[in-house]
Amino acid sequence: MRGPSGAGKSDMALRLMARGWRLVSDDQVHLWRCGESLYATAPRQILGQIEARGLGIVSAAPLHVARVASVVDCVQQATERMPEADRIDLCGLSVPRLTLDIRPQSAVETLIRSIVGLEP
Repeated sequence: MRGPSGAGKSDMALRLMARGWRLVSDDQVHLWRCGESLYATAPRQILGQIEARGLGIVSAAPLHVARVASVVDCVQQATERMPEADRIDLCGLSVPRLTLDIRPQSAVETLIRSIVGLEP
């Protein structure tokens, strides 16, 4: 997930974590390509930490390495109801991209359903 400061990325991550998903990183991520896959990990100094507005920095069980399945651009505005498929190039790989208004309660379910076949 990516977006400007205050877009709600950490809030969305906390909602996903409440459903059994695990934190990779908050605010910064290291990306690298291995063959035809893209991977992510947290910088050591922020591993297992996430900022929860109103609480500050809280600890979370980290997922040390994750394969990147898609990019979610987090916005706080209405998005297209039936958008065309979109992709982004990262580290020389084409990755699916979703632009998602993360304010609605249904945003978590929308995000999960957009990543076909991926379970926590």
